[in-house]
Amino acid sequence: MSTFPQSISKKVDQGVVKSIPIENPVVPWNLGIITKKGRYESFAVREFKKMLDDR
Repeated sequence: MSTFPQSISKKVDQGVVKSIPIENPVVPWNLGIITKKGRYESFAVREFKKMLDDR
């Protein structure tokens, strides 16, 4: 199981990966992401962080 941005779910092979959208999720916690400074971040990680910043 993994969490990824909608833009990625449109690009994966639907025959191999089952994508289930999360509509209006209720998260009762304040969540954070920890990354190592200066380390490479994949496109998926950058898009996920961007999505979180937009909320």
